[in-house]
Amino acid sequence: MGVEAWSRGYGPVTCVEREAKALAILVANIKGTDIKVLSRDIRRLTPEAFHGLAVIFVDPPYEESPDLWLHLAPRMRDWLVPEGILVWETDRRTELVKSEGWDLINSRQYGAARFHFLQTT
Repeated sequence: MGVEAWSRGYGPVTCVEREAKALAILVANIKGTDIKVLSRDIRRLTPEAFHGLAVIFVDPPYEESPDLWLHLAPRMRDWLVPEGILVWETDRRTELVKSEGWDLINSRQYGAARFHFLQTT
């Protein structure tokens, strides 16, 4: 999604990836761009890792998504600007648990995927 956003003129774009194979593909795909890549587990990022983001798109492994949401939701609030949007991808059957400080503004299903659109309260 980061490469797609960059190709449409959005930026700056930073991608976070922990899996070596996916990271290699990502690095190959971003040659010639100014996309930044962080090779690490997003759970290890501190609350200060980002600030002033307009959009965060999270596409975790589906089986990890509910637990990762509970772990990261409080931290990501500080990463967004006040009107920023968080898009969290899950499988189509997964609903995110309500997390303090977040409002679900939309949810859309595309095939096997569900995208949850959230804003901070």
